[in-house]
Amino acid sequence: EWDLRTDKPSSTTTTATDGDSATTSTYHVSNPHKPMHPSCQKRLMQQPDAMQMLVSLLSSPLLTSAHEHLIWIVGSLSSSGINCPSKANNNNSSSSSSRSNNNSAATAAAAEVTKAMKSSTSGANANSNSADVSVSMPAASAAADLDDDSSNHKEKSSSSSVSARDAILAAGVMPPLLKILESDTQNLPLQRIGAWCLSSMVEGRYSNSSNDSSSSGSAPKRKYPDAEDIDILSLLTTLRRMLQVEDDEEILGFTCWALSHLCDGPAYHIAAVIYETDWTSNTLPPAAPQNGIIPRLIELLLHPSPKVAKPALRTIGNCVCAECTAPDNDSSGRGAMPVVDYTEVVLEYDAVPRLRELIDHEHREIQKEACWTLSNIAAGTPSQIQAVIDSGAIPPLVNLVNNENTDKEVRSEACWVVLNATSCGNDEQIDILINEGCVSVLGVLLTEASMVMMALEGLER
Repeated sequence: EWDLRTDKPSSTTTTATDGDSATTSTYHVSNPHKPMHPSCQKRLMQQPDAMQMLVSLLSSPLLTSAHEHLIWIVGSLSSSGINCPSKANNNNSSSSSSRSNNNSAATAAAAEVTKAMKSSTSGANANSNSADVSVSMPAASAAADLDDDSSNHKEKSSSSSVSARDAILAAGVMPPLLKILESDTQNLPLQRIGAWCLSSMVEGRYSNSSNDSSSSGSAPKRKYPDAEDIDILSLLTTLRRMLQVEDDEEILGFTCWALSHLCDGPAYHIAAVIYETDWTSNTLPPAAPQNGIIPRLIELLLHPSPKVAKPALRTIGNCVCAECTAPDNDSSGRGAMPVVDYTEVVLEYDAVPRLRELIDHEHREIQKEACWTLSNIAAGTPSQIQAVIDSGAIPPLVNLVNNENTDKEVRSEACWVVLNATSCGNDEQIDILINEGCVSVLGVLLTEASMVMMALEGLER
């Protein structure tokens, strides 16, 4: 019996049956913190029909007891970064005999997975919340590792392979996955693994890496994947429901990460998250829903668990740093969007007072993200700068900069709040910034060679 997490024989436990000892192998596969072992992933991805098999199994109404484990497999593959051969590459008739042997063994292993999942529907355990499954995979050990030559060949040519995540999406896994999650909303283990899987499927796919760039610059434009791979509104319907869960930080955390990845992409994603609708013209609704995603994210900024607060904060930060207008050259057929200042939407729901509270957070990463978000708000209009001033954020930011024990990256982002407010504020706001000690911040920046010119510009203002 094979453990897909370790690619080793599963650990055994002894149970008593009528006085006799019986050895069984059980394990909790549906754990996002323990995904499928890379070698198991590679063997599965080597199969030409692996993606179609997964979609077929997810779509089957006869396999409800295996859904949690199937979603775990999909999430593991999506987060792996592994490539699989394209169809053209799969049809290559010049494969070596060793590669053929590996394919045969992996086919047998895949068949065993299918057989085990089918048998789980007729087992005695009918509890859909159970995370236990015994999978017998005698053929998996025979599959060994991928042929090194064929693996290297695939990595040399990006045109002959695609990422596992793209292959999964192209196979149409999202509709049955969302249907499963919506059909069993009270099954918390299923919802946890589903939230992780959805986050894995969109992570990095649309990234502008906006949070990794300095507040002074903008990330380079990039071409986004085809919109047809994911129905954003259907996905958001599920994510919005998951966001309303009250007492499960794993579901909330993974859901917030999925939203942050979407909002790190094209502007139509951010518009969909904010307004929860699509558009066919150059107009958008006048306001975001009062009980929608953005108000809930702002509420979660003060969640006691950093696992929830940080991705919620990252999502709000990605919305705030997005451009007001977005002539994205995507393949969605939408064309240019209307001019929208997403920062104004965030400010309408009192995000700034919560961001001010996070300046003093005990976790460095949350401090840094809060300062980064405030720095982008302070780079906006005078009314947006005034919101930062009115929240009382400036004095604690000045204290962070002047405290030699402050983390270097936190201090840098705090400095950017002051620099941006100084550059974009009006004369009255400059007076307030002076009175609240911001000249000392500019003085600190004069000691850093890369910041001298900007500090001088701030002093000139």
